[in-house]
Amino acid sequence: MKLRDILDKEFEEIVTEFQNRGIIFEGQFKIMTSMFCKKYSMGFCKLLKEETGLNVWYGYQVPYFFYYDSERYDNKTASLVAEEYQIKKGNL
Repeated sequence: MKLRDILDKEFEEIVTEFQNRGIIFEGQFKIMTSMFCKKYSMGFCKLLKEETGLNVWYGYQVPYFFYYDSERYDNKTASLVAEEYQIKKGNL
């Protein structure tokens, strides 16, 4: 099964959010579980880059993954934003 098929209908929402904010987080979308992020991070970055034309990187702010546009965020800033997101969600 292709990654695009696994993402199914949520992929459009993910792309829109990434284009608008330049960053998305593990757990932000139903499909983006910890296991999904561990298994597919490289392929997910490639697919997101192909779809958006943006420079997609990923990071890991223990214990959560995040994906960001490196033209908008450096890794340190993206990591801090990801940490804030997880704190607000009650995960940290």
